Amino acid sequence: MATRYQIDIPAPVQRQLRRVTPDYIRADVVEVVLALQDDPYPEGSDLQDNLSHRRRIRVGGWRIIYKVSEADAKVTILAIRPRNRNTYLNVP
Repeated sequence: MATRYQIDIPAPVQRQLRRVTPDYIRADVVEVVLALQDDPYPEGSDLQDNLSHRRRIRVGGWRIIYKVSEADAKVTILAIRPRNRNTYLNVP
């Protein structure tokens, strides 16, 4: 059986999620986050350069930025942000 990853969404990221609009996009974001339990490495999710240890998924005009811990079988959501020139600044 394949590994099922635990999803960790810290409180600040939960607040970011509540700001995602419209509601159907927020529902899509939640669906994508839950899908990471089964596949935390979807095609095209890797980031480059100084963020190469992070991953991201596009959902409409939003980006879900996360990291994967293989040792703990855990996916930690680091940020949910609108796509703009500041999206990847100050990513934890």
